[in-house]
Amino acid sequence: MNRVLFPPNALNLQIYKKYNQTLRRLLEQWWDKICTSKKIAEHAGELEAYRQSLQAGDLTLLGLITDGGQGLATADNGRFVGAIAGSTVAARIMQTRPVKFLEAIQKNRISSLKHITGLNEAREYLAALGEAETRELFDKLKAKYGRDIFGQGYLYRIVSPDEIAEVEKLTEKEKEKGIGPGKPHFVPYDKGDKEGNRWFLQTPFYIDWSKENVAYLSSSPRARWQGYNFFFREGFCWTDVNSTYLKCRMKTNGVHDVLSMSLFSQCRLTPDWYLVCLINSKYISEFVDDFLNNTSHFQINDARQLPIIIPNQQQLQDFESLFNQAYGIKVRQFSGELSEPDALYELEQVQKRLDEMVYRLYDIEL
Repeated sequence: MNRVLFPPNALNLQIYKKYNQTLRRLLEQWWDKICTSKKIAEHAGELEAYRQSLQAGDLTLLGLITDGGQGLATADNGRFVGAIAGSTVAARIMQTRPVKFLEAIQKNRISSLKHITGLNEAREYLAALGEAETRELFDKLKAKYGRDIFGQGYLYRIVSPDEIAEVEKLTEKEKEKGIGPGKPHFVPYDKGDKEGNRWFLQTPFYIDWSKENVAYLSSSPRARWQGYNFFFREGFCWTDVNSTYLKCRMKTNGVHDVLSMSLFSQCRLTPDWYLVCLINSKYISEFVDDFLNNTSHFQINDARQLPIIIPNQQQLQDFESLFNQAYGIKVRQFSGELSEPDALYELEQVQKRLDEMVYRLYDIEL
């Protein structure tokens, strides 16, 4: 914080005077031990002792009380990832699959499918196939003509509910090595959120967590695999592209990809939902913009430098109540119980209270 230039307005000067010295000391003492997930693991004992020493009112860094990091990069989402049937994403796949199929035939002059010359024929051809046959067809075409034959990152799998595993019942071996044949083997996959939902997201995406796929993903030089330690854990995540406010939400129990950077609280005094509240506040967004990174991307090491106040019991209860309200609004929106405009209005009222609470927590006078 002491090495950055910031707009010298009254608010920023107040923040600088109040917190610069402590934050600088924490960064000098700890940054080399928390700058990567590997470093955090290497210094786990020392970090745990530090966390145990924290008390209400203390100022710390987010990187000192969490672990986690970037998620999985498959290098070929079309092969591994699909959308749940009935979702808007699945509906879009149904509409675009014939288009992509026809374009691939024409561009690559696929002789075995040269009889398909128009979009109606492409639709009829695919409609006659089952979902498993359609996946197999697209997979074979990709293997023969190149990964991006249908467009980079194009998803064409539609996942039925009976293919989805009960994550809570998976064994540690299944989480680490994949799910064996004969059992549902798709698990929730958080691949980021272009719409920027905060608090809660009902992901439509699922990844095929079969033994065969996990063996490939964990060994392929094309895939980015950092071990499964950060998968199948509840925590919090955010979209790396931000606008006015950072967009943070709870992470579900499943797998997350590189666009859904996730952290997990390791301090009993700062539950994940409390950290979601702070990151979703105006104060933290302004702090990031003025003191850490004023680009449109909020990266993992930006997050690790965030100043976090350890709350007292009453403050924690107040934030929990507010979080439950915001989370409930988003759940009702996704279930269709609440319209998007009504949800937006209710969340705006929550945001006002949140911002007041966070400014008061950090003892900032407006």
